[in-house]
Amino acid sequence: MKLLTFAHRGEAQTFLSKLALKPVNEAQTFYKNDEYGLLITGEGIYEALLHLSATVATYRPKLIINYGIAGALNSDMALKKVYPVRTIYGYESTRPVFNSYTTQNVATLDCISSWQRVLTHEYALELAPFAELVDREAWGLGRVAAATQTPLQVYKLTSDYAGEQTDCFDLKQRAQEFSELLWEHFEKEFGEQEQKIAEATNHNEMNFPFHVSFTQKKQIQKFINKVPKHEFDKILNNAKDANSCITQLQIALHPLQEQIMKKLEALKGPFENIGAHLKFDPKLENKKVLLQMEINSAKNISNLTRVLSEFDYQELEQFWNGNFDV
Repeated sequence: MKLLTFAHRGEAQTFLSKLALKPVNEAQTFYKNDEYGLLITGEGIYEALLHLSATVATYRPKLIINYGIAGALNSDMALKKVYPVRTIYGYESTRPVFNSYTTQNVATLDCISSWQRVLTHEYALELAPFAELVDREAWGLGRVAAATQTPLQVYKLTSDYAGEQTDCFDLKQRAQEFSELLWEHFEKEFGEQEQKIAEATNHNEMNFPFHVSFTQKKQIQKFINKVPKHEFDKILNNAKDANSCITQLQIALHPLQEQIMKKLEALKGPFENIGAHLKFDPKLENKKVLLQMEINSAKNISNLTRVLSEFDYQELEQFWNGNFDV
C-alpha cells in the first residue's frame, strides 16, 4: 500500500473523491482502497508525528507520499505551483533542529517545518536561509519515515508568501482550489512512475569514468533517484575519482550540510594545529563539545592555554543557533 498524507481534509477532498477511498476509522482520519491509504494528520509537527507513527505501525506502507500547501520564503517563487521537496529541516522556537530528512524526490528545493505559524516578515526572514518553502508538518513525517525506514516523497503547493500577508482563514476558503491543483500534479507524477523506474533501471548499467569498488558503485547508485539527472550526470563526468563523486553528490543532496561541515572545520582548526581534538556530538543534537589532548610537555600546556584564550565561545553559541558562516 502507498500512503498519502495531508494535514487537512480540505486539501485531501479531491483525492478522496477521485480515488474512491473509504473511511476505516470512526474519526474518519484514515481512508483506503486496494492500492492507497490516505491519512489526515492534523496541523503541526507533533500531530503529524503522532498520527503517522500509528498508521505506519499498523499498515506498513511501502511508500509515504505527502501533499500539502506551504508558504514561499523566496519572493521569486511562483504561487499555486507544486514543488517536489529535497530535504526537510525543522525550526523550533528560535533555532534550527539539527536532524534533517532527505526525501526520495528528484528535487532542488528544500522545506523547513516551523513549530509555529509564520505570521511576521521578521520570522520569515529568520527561516529563509535554510529553505525555499515553509510548512508545519513535513519534519514530523520525515522523522517517522526515517525511524521506520519507509521511503518518503513530499510535494508542496505554494499557497502564499510567508509573513504578515498570510491569511489562515482565506487559505481554508481556498482548500477546494488547492486540492484540485494537488490532484492534477498527483495524476501526472504518479502516472509516469513506471517510466521513471525503467529509466532508473537503465541508469544502473552506467559506465563510470573512473575506477569504482563494488561498495562505491552502490553508494553512487543510491543518488540516482534523489539528485536531478542533469546534475547527477555533470557530477559523475567531472569527478576525478569515486570518493570525490560521492562527496559532490552528498553536497548536491544536502547543501546546508556543506556549510555545517565547513563551520565545524573552522572551529576545530586551531585545536587540530596543536595536536588537540574538539569533538562534537555526531548528530549535533547535544550542545556540548569534548576537548581531548595528550599532554607530554610544558609546550603542550602553553599551546593549549593560548588556543583556549583565543577561542570565541560566542561563535560556538552562534553555531548552535544556526549561524554557519565561516
